[in-house]
Amino acid sequence: MTCWHNEVLAVRDCTRGGEQCIVVDGESFCTLGPCSGGVKDGDKPRCSASSTHLLRCEKGKLASLDCAAFGLKCSTAGDGTAGCAT
Repeated sequence: MTCWHNEVLAVRDCTRGGEQCIVVDGESFCTLGPCSGGVKDGDKPRCSASSTHLLRCEKGKLASLDCAAFGLKCSTAGDGTAGCAT
């Protein structure tokens, strides 16, 4: 669950994307497990090999956003910025 100005902004089902929900330092996010494959803390988000997930390393855990769950795919722009897109 994501809140903004004391209101619920979004609710996400981590298990729907094959992920698990964890809480680190009071912040919750969906993860695929420990960071690996050259993804490390501070790196720009990148796309998974299947282009279904947007990946980033958050405090040693591989945080992901399942673009496919929203009918989107992960793509990388010319400047190297990755994100979910149509």
